[in-house]
Amino acid sequence: MPDINIATLKDKALDVDPDIRFMALEDFRKGLEVESGIPNPAVSSYQLESFFPTLLKLLEDQNPDVQNQSIKSFEPMVKFLSNDGILKLIKSLFALVPLADDNTSKSFTISIPNMALRSLFAQSNSRDSSDFVSDKLSTSNYRFDAAVSRAIMDYLIPQITHREVTIDTVELLIDLVTEIGYVLTEGEVLKLSLFLVEVAFKETGIIGKNSIVALEKVFALTKDVATVESVLLEVKRVESITSTDDRLFHAFQLYSVCLKKGIRPSLGILRDIYNTIVTTLDVNPINNDDIEQDVDFDAIVQENLLKDEAFTTLINFVTQGYLPNELCEQVFHLIKFFLRYDPLNTDSYDDFDNDDDDNIEFSDDEWDGADDEDNDCSWKLRAKASILVSPFLKSFPASLALFSETVLPILPIEDKNDQVIFEAVRAAVSIINLTSQNDWKNIQVIIPIIITRLETIREDQFPVFLKFIESLNRFQHVELVEATFLCFRKRSITTSGSLDCLQFYSSVLESYTTLPTMVLEYITEDFITNLSDKSFNMISETVKSLNLLCNHASATNVSEYYRNKVVAGLILKVQNHKLYTSDLVRLCIIALGEILCHGLSQENDQILEVFKVSISNESTSKATLDVLNEVLSSETIISKDYAFFIIEKLSTLIISSTEATSKASLILLNNIIQRIPSTEIHSDVVLQNLIELLRVSNKEVYKYVFQACNYLSAHIFSSEIYRMRLLQTIIQLVNDGSIEASDDSFFELVKTSCNFDPGLFAYLQSNLNSASETSARILAICALGNNLQLEIDTRVSEFEKFVKSDINSKQFVPVIRFLGYIGKSRAIPVTTDSLLQLLKNEKLTNETVISSASTALGLIASRDISANLSFFADNYESNNDTNVRGHLMDALNIVVDYCQSDSVFDYIWNLIFNSSIEFEMCSIAELRKSGEVLGKIITLSPAKRAPLVEYCKKQPPLREVYLILVIIKSLLSSTETSEGYDEFLSSLINSSISWIDIVNIDIRQIVVGNLLTGLHNKPLSILPNLNDSLLPKIFQQLKAEDAFKKVITMGPYKYTMDQGLEIRKLFYEFLYTLFSLDSSTLKQYEVNLSEISQNIVFTGLSDEQADITVLSCINLIHLIANHESDVIVLIKNKDDLFTTMVKNLRLQLAKKLSAKASAQDSESYQERIKSIVKLSKKFNQIIEKVYSMNPEIINLVREWREYCQELKSNFQIYYNSVELE
Repeated sequence: MPDINIATLKDKALDVDPDIRFMALEDFRKGLEVESGIPNPAVSSYQLESFFPTLLKLLEDQNPDVQNQSIKSFEPMVKFLSNDGILKLIKSLFALVPLADDNTSKSFTISIPNMALRSLFAQSNSRDSSDFVSDKLSTSNYRFDAAVSRAIMDYLIPQITHREVTIDTVELLIDLVTEIGYVLTEGEVLKLSLFLVEVAFKETGIIGKNSIVALEKVFALTKDVATVESVLLEVKRVESITSTDDRLFHAFQLYSVCLKKGIRPSLGILRDIYNTIVTTLDVNPINNDDIEQDVDFDAIVQENLLKDEAFTTLINFVTQGYLPNELCEQVFHLIKFFLRYDPLNTDSYDDFDNDDDDNIEFSDDEWDGADDEDNDCSWKLRAKASILVSPFLKSFPASLALFSETVLPILPIEDKNDQVIFEAVRAAVSIINLTSQNDWKNIQVIIPIIITRLETIREDQFPVFLKFIESLNRFQHVELVEATFLCFRKRSITTSGSLDCLQFYSSVLESYTTLPTMVLEYITEDFITNLSDKSFNMISETVKSLNLLCNHASATNVSEYYRNKVVAGLILKVQNHKLYTSDLVRLCIIALGEILCHGLSQENDQILEVFKVSISNESTSKATLDVLNEVLSSETIISKDYAFFIIEKLSTLIISSTEATSKASLILLNNIIQRIPSTEIHSDVVLQNLIELLRVSNKEVYKYVFQACNYLSAHIFSSEIYRMRLLQTIIQLVNDGSIEASDDSFFELVKTSCNFDPGLFAYLQSNLNSASETSARILAICALGNNLQLEIDTRVSEFEKFVKSDINSKQFVPVIRFLGYIGKSRAIPVTTDSLLQLLKNEKLTNETVISSASTALGLIASRDISANLSFFADNYESNNDTNVRGHLMDALNIVVDYCQSDSVFDYIWNLIFNSSIEFEMCSIAELRKSGEVLGKIITLSPAKRAPLVEYCKKQPPLREVYLILVIIKSLLSSTETSEGYDEFLSSLINSSISWIDIVNIDIRQIVVGNLLTGLHNKPLSILPNLNDSLLPKIFQQLKAEDAFKKVITMGPYKYTMDQGLEIRKLFYEFLYTLFSLDSSTLKQYEVNLSEISQNIVFTGLSDEQADITVLSCINLIHLIANHESDVIVLIKNKDDLFTTMVKNLRLQLAKKLSAKASAQDSESYQERIKSIVKLSKKFNQIIEKVYSMNPEIINLVREWREYCQELKSNFQIYYNSVELE
């Protein structure tokens, strides 16, 4: 506790001056809220307890400010008091509560002691929603521990329940149960519930109502169906012996509390409740002749209010799914009846209402929401009948057609009561949303009703009806939309400046491909008005809707006058960009771009001119670049002067520190410079920055830089400075490996450069790294471009020399690569036969030479693919050497890249797929290469996809299984996005899931590898199959499999080697990746984190392999880090999971390191301990957080703390050294 002088405060608090008393209490409270030095807690509590009498006395102070300050002074003390001190304070305050009835103490108001007492139970953040003023006084957020909570309950509950109930005691009970009710046993919950049922029937007014609120708080604690049934039976019993007229009101309110708990009682109890509801909802209509005579209007009102409570209970009954099928027809008829229920809607009622209004007295305030024409409260029943539609349809979806036919037309959307209209529209929308396109005819009846209703609704009711109409937009009923806009015009409805109308406009524009010009121009008029609105949000939302209009097929039908007005409004915003937010200006720029792209304006020059302003503004330059790129991709024409201006701006923007801006600038630069002759471009700054950009940027932008340099190559090579800068930069990039041999944009630049620099070959040859494949392709292009036959002949001679003398020489590699790229373009002495003979040479062992020869074989063969197919077929089928066949597959992989004929694809596919090669260990490498070729063919030839999916369903042999798995692997790495591609890939993966069961290391490894790659690269191909088929298979694979265990004998010892360990590790890595997905994605695909966690805890944490234990810990840490809220739910609801985790962690920690352990074993042991410590520390954070909000898990927390103490004691060095990230 802070250093507070209690003696001094006592003197000041009892001073005759109220200001001094007030300041004393203020100093006391502020001193408690600022923690400085904290002395002995026992001494602190004793000092504060000595101040109790003074504070209690000040509760009676005559000065209201002092009195209020005294109330605020109790709560901050709680965290400094001992448990005995807390209990003493509570008893002292509660003792004063009865004194509130002492009429002799005029200055002591009834609620003052209770306000102070209740402030002690306003500690947690869960109380923020409370309306009680003292709840807002809590600053400590202190939570009572279980022991003191139990003691408080043991004292206060009997005190409350064994005395006359007052508003103070009921409100105190609500706070008690909310804050520390978790300590109540099931029996105590039942006993307290029964007490509150008695109070609810016995007491009237606010006490009776608050007792029902208290019951709701108490009932939230029960988990036992017996408690629910006992309370429901007690409600029925007390109601039956109560003689007051309002007994059924209370009964229905209490039934609702019990039903909303969601614990299903017995059918007999439910039948009794239902029968009471139906009996109360007497559907016998009032006789109009009786109305003409004496009408006890109060009685009718009370009857309707009682029916309203009954209907509320019925709604809860149906919502919880308690309504039996045999009763649904009766409830359906009740809905129909009460939708039209209006017993006093007659002329005589109108006379009665007007003449006798002054003579009618009402005992309650149940009239809220009713207008003067409907004050019998029947409107409540029409509203409730409308509300019941949605839960009824959810419970009985088969009744949709019946509701569409009979309920939809009679929904009271023409009611005089706003609340009824609102609920009726919501009910209609729920029916419409459940209706499919094919069943459109079932709901057509509502269209004329809506159109008629639009003529009479008030202007402030339009937002509700617009949502109604919006729900029908997907059915393309354009007549309804047209009627709506005609109504706007006819009735002069103010629609501009309305976000509801904007939402409606957006829905209309998105839903209808064609719209009447009148509708479009009305919308445009509102857009024009909204663009001048003072609200930035209104302008922003308007511009977003405007973009939909620009993209609409009928946008050109809007008159030029309106379109020009829109353009002017948008331009004004961009010109005055300092007056608006950057986001708003960017939206305006995008909208202007859409107008240009769709040819909607005759003011193109004005729009382009304003882009000069926005491209110069840092906050809007990126948006302008994107818009200009889109604009120039359309048919928009720009002048040379405009192009030169933009190029000047781009010359600096291309080296922007923001990568996205730099890339967008490069794309636009390429777009513009190709529209004008390169000779007219003043390119010094551009070239200087382009070359500089190559030095500092990454591969993402190289393509665009090379394209620009290619177009400006004449400028580059006419300047020795730029020429040398570019060549030196290229040489550095190639030698660093930053440019790949497949970068076609770069090689186009090289090809163009040869036209300007005949000596390019010699310069590059002397500076490039000859070991690089990119260098070989560069030199080949230069040799071909400048017709350097001598260089080609020299390489041919060197090839023949190496073949005869040193085929494994590393100097042989650049020769082969060079000739491969030459042979791709022209015939040379090095042929496919000579390369194949080289690959067949048993002395060839250099892998780089082999790879280069295979690539060269593919390049040379691709010059005339059709002529070389038989070469591949003959050698593939006749060769028994799997390595040579693998080289042929490498070459075919190159050939496929240049193939454009389906017949060739078919030939290669059949050649590989129909081969008689067996699935053996020695052929795995060859099959992998074969599958990669087939994967490319599948990507390039969609016709192959459907047959392959069908073939997968026929249980293919292991060789074909492996080939298909490699195909899947290559497809997962592809960037293909054609139509149907994802569905095809998902089907293949789904078929491959069953292959996890194949007991083969190679097959199982590639299956799980594909799943992991798919989850990383293409999650949509994995997630749809996750729950039904994939996760059950994965759970089976998390434990060691006997089939993969191999016994190895080493001398007198035998060791068991788990060959499936690496595969299991991949499955755990898959789960780790799954945990990396965001919560919304996991929820969308109904991923059960609880089940996954359970498998990791039960299986992974008990695994014999240290690696699996480590991965299990890493997975659980990752789960906590990414999905903390789900883990909190698991801790609260899965006691067995928690206890099993503690048990398995203890088992892992109990494993000892052998005295003869190897260095690798020691390292594995240490990693296992470290991972367990890290998991324990991470889990400790979360469990303490859960405990702070849910003290009822005290037993779990004790078990966990005991485990943590063992961990710290037994592994202190590890515990102190491991840090959480």
